[in-house]
Formats: sequence, C-alpha cells, structure tokens
Amino acid sequence: MLRLDLRRLSAGDVGPPFATYAEDIGFVFPGHSSWTADLRGKVEVERWVWRFVRVGLQPEPHEILVAGPPWDTTVCLRFTDRCTAPDGAVVYANLG
Repeated sequence: MLRLDLRRLSAGDVGPPFATYAEDIGFVFPGHSSWTADLRGKVEVERWVWRFVRVGLQPEPHEILVAGPPWDTTVCLRFTDRCTAPDGAVVYANLG
C-alpha cells in the first residue's frame, strides 16, 4: 500500500493516500534541514507532503518496515528522493 501511495505522490496525487490515514497520524522526518519535521495530525502531515509534491521530489523506496495491527500501525521507510531539472539533470538527491 505504501509503494502505491509513493507512486501516487510522485504523480502529484495526494488525496487517495490521505483517505486511509488516521486523524491523529504522527510523522517524523529526522535531520537538520527545512524538511525536518515531527508532526501530529492529518492536516499538519498533509501540508508537509504537499510541499514535497510541489517541489517535485520523487521518492524511491528501498526498505519498508511495518509493525503493529491495522488500527495502530508503525511504518519506517528508507528511501532516496531526488528532484530533476527539465533537462533530466538531478539537482537534488537525498537518502532518508
């Protein structure tokens, strides 16, 4: 499901993934950058994800860890994200 959500995000389609998320979702993006986040609630997380989509970042998952029952699931994602210029040159890449 997360792989499908990431493909949708890459295509700029944020709606379907958020339809399945709990109102009290928690989201952490560690580090020391403008992307660093420790968010609570669907509205805050969706705002962060829209920024990700607007900038044009393309996430590529490498490892997905899932634990817990469906009503209390924890997901950890190891990924690469990149942004490419119109000529195809990679202008930003990050391992998260």
